[in-house]
Amino acid sequence: MVFNPFDSSLAFLWDLIAMVISVVILLALVQINGLMQKKKIVSQIITRKFVHIFAGPIFVVTWMLFSGGIISHYIAVIVPLLFVLQFRCYWYGVDEKRKFC
Repeated sequence: MVFNPFDSSLAFLWDLIAMVISVVILLALVQINGLMQKKKIVSQIITRKFVHIFAGPIFVVTWMLFSGGIISHYIAVIVPLLFVLQFRCYWYGVDEKRKFC
């Protein structure tokens, strides 16, 4: 067990909470970079680099929030999969209103 403030019988619940925390932190990173790009603080190339540079370490740090049980590994994998799906939708034009440029 890496981190679980609840009883071991509630590890699944804590893993879901850890997943939400991870998603919120990574979404904040993406939104902050999108805002910096819209305000012309930095270019699109730089904001893309920021996302790639910081997303991995943030996910590795938030990985420690998960309980360490067998199911927690699968729940933790949902976080990067959600971002892959989000950017796939963006890339294929499914989510046009959320474009950053």
